[in-house]
Amino acid sequence: ESDGTLQLFHPEFSLILNVEEEHLDFYAGLAAIEKVFTKLIEQTSGAVFYCADDLNAARLCGGRAHAISYGFAESARYRATGLELQDFAATFCVERSGEKLGDATLNVPGKHNVSNALGVIGRESHIYRCAVSTSIDMAHFWHTTTNRENCPDGAHSRNPCLCMRQKCDAYC
Repeated sequence: ESDGTLQLFHPEFSLILNVEEEHLDFYAGLAAIEKVFTKLIEQTSGAVFYCADDLNAARLCGGRAHAISYGFAESARYRATGLELQDFAATFCVERSGEKLGDATLNVPGKHNVSNALGVIGRESHIYRCAVSTSIDMAHFWHTTTNRENCPDGAHSRNPCLCMRQKCDAYC
């Protein structure tokens, strides 16, 4: 989004982490940034996943039929509860629409990484119609794709998204 090219995309799915007043060397202000994000949202043919904790993203996406929220907010469809942060990990419970789905562990620290993982869990669950446990397993799997046993077919891949899809396809 740093140079406005975001508005040139016509994706099937979008994952919006935040809409902030940044890159002001290119944009006149927040209104100009929001205009670009609004265009991206309108050009997304499938679901738009957005962080309910970001007030601007929630305002731009919240009323749209194809929008799915994630985050720590009670209103989020995919929500993290019981967050425990350690030196190099984060553990949390994933809920979907208030229903406990299971526990997840990320091998990276930080609340922001948990929030981002929730977006991925929601997106993968929606796209591949995976079982809930598969989506949560992928949250743990996301940052551990460094050896062959992490990929379901034994093939090594440096692309965690590819391995996630292979793993999901193997379970679905």
